[in-house]
Amino acid sequence: MLPRKKLTPSPSLKLPLLLLLLSLPRPSLPQSRAARPVPPSACRAAGFFRHPADCGRFYRCVETLDPLLLLRRRPRGDIRFSVFNFVCPGGTVFDETLQVNLQK
Repeated sequence: MLPRKKLTPSPSLKLPLLLLLLSLPRPSLPQSRAARPVPPSACRAAGFFRHPADCGRFYRCVETLDPLLLLRRRPRGDIRFSVFNFVCPGGTVFDETLQVNLQK
């Protein structure tokens, strides 16, 4: 069996490739899409809600199940939520009534 030759890029190829990668445009969100995520403290009920600062974003509040709190029969005011933030596809806004993204 013949020994395998290890292939490595030549040093003269590494630098141009690195420069090419660094010169590629980086995707960035428009300023309106750079809104802060909604914190769990904003949730008062489970469901989907429009972001307060950007109608092109929405978030979902999901009740967090903690077995210890369930065993203690916690009061309804002690509900904890997890928040999942979403960005609407380009050219759409979140409609809280219909619970869908609609064209602007």
